[in-house]
Amino acid sequence: MDISDPKQLREAEQAIERLSLLSKATHDVIWDWDLLNNTLWWNDGINYVFGYNTSDLEPGAESWYNRIHPNDKDRILKSVHEVIDRGGSTWSGD
Repeated sequence: MDISDPKQLREAEQAIERLSLLSKATHDVIWDWDLLNNTLWWNDGINYVFGYNTSDLEPGAESWYNRIHPNDKDRILKSVHEVIDRGGSTWSGD
């Protein structure tokens, strides 16, 4: 998205605002991984569901994959990297 374009900048800001409102309206865990900067953002659901304070979590993707059960880690990481490698933008898994 070209945020130097005023219309696209407004759309990006609106999308961020929608995500912010959604993340505050639920106790579900919501996270966003910025692949370009390797930063991970968590909503407060991580505290409600698992008891983690967001300020105590690692800043990158390791804050997510360090919390995957060892029996599931290989399968989950493989499926995430398949999406990234094919240029996808959405991943889901259990």
